[in-house]
Amino acid sequence: MNSIQFHKVLKSYILNVRFLEAKRLLVTTNLPIMRISEMLGFKTYSSFFKLFKTNIKCTPKEYRELIKHTDENFAVFKSENGIYQIE
Repeated sequence: MNSIQFHKVLKSYILNVRFLEAKRLLVTTNLPIMRISEMLGFKTYSSFFKLFKTNIKCTPKEYRELIKHTDENFAVFKSENGIYQIE
């Protein structure tokens, strides 16, 4: 793997971790979405919104509402590798 490929893989991994945390915060807190984007280090709410929609296939607000209305008994847990997951 050359350094360009490595940086692409690393960037993708970091973005995925940020989105996992965003999804966890969206369903486990009532924090404003703009605050979540700031907490996760996005420079602007607009960039967070666009990247979230592109990667998750819905807006942050739609995701929050979808999870809340899909199953009142969803569970958030920390897996063995330390990543939060929603079931």
